[in-house]
Parts: sequence; C-alpha cells; structure tokens
Amino acid sequence: MATGTQQLINIKPFDGLGYSNWEFRIKLLEEANVLKVILKNPPRGTTERSAFKQQDVKSISIIVQWLSDNTLEMVKTKTTAKNVMNVLGTTYKKKGISVHV
Repeated sequence: MATGTQQLINIKPFDGLGYSNWEFRIKLLEEANVLKVILKNPPRGTTERSAFKQQDVKSISIIVQWLSDNTLEMVKTKTTAKNVMNVLGTTYKKKGISVHV
C-alpha cells in the first residue's frame, strides 16, 4: 500500500464535530488524485466520464472510511462524492453570525 493511501486511511472519522477541520483534511483526496470529483460535475465525453466515475467511486470509498457511523447514516443513499460532501456541508458547516439591529 502506498504511503499516501495509508495517510488517507488514518484520518479520524468525522463524528459531527469539527466539520471545518475535517473538511480541510478532505484536501488529502488530492494525493489520491480524486479531489476533483467533489469540486466538478462529470464531463460529457464518454471516455472522460468513465475515468471520472472510477475516481468518484474511489473518492466515495475514501470519504466513507472517514465518517463515523452516525454521520454515515445521512449519506448512505448518495451516489456521488460531490453529493456526499454537499449533504455534510449543508448539515454541519457553520453559518455566519447574523446580527439583528
């Protein structure tokens, strides 16, 4: 197993606390050459789409290893890494503080 892959697997699973730190660690997906699948939509070309799908499957596999059981429940039905990250971000990302005058 490659060193980069070992680093990816050893990340503490996200348990609902400290989302911004966990989201920062997601950038380690770049080491596995799959970060782009959570940032971009699938390409239109058949060849590119096939490669993208393989990277997406790898990305989902890595992200799932980084989730605790309680957070995994909310993303089990998602079919792309981008959708998984969107659900987690919508649920756990802190919103800005609003001041009412």
